[in-house]
Amino acid sequence: MKDGLVVAHGDPREVVTADLVRTLYGLEADILHAPADGSPVVVPAASARPPRHAA
Repeated sequence: MKDGLVVAHGDPREVVTADLVRTLYGLEADILHAPADGSPVVVPAASARPPRHAA
């Protein structure tokens, strides 16, 4: 959903795409697939990740 509207529906393995994540969240990401069942796993692009702070 975006602004109260459904922008995609269906099997997540088919509808969760990098383009959809970019449209909904303004985030560059890679979509991987879980080995067990193929569920989409959204991984933010390296440039979108906040810098890590040394502990």
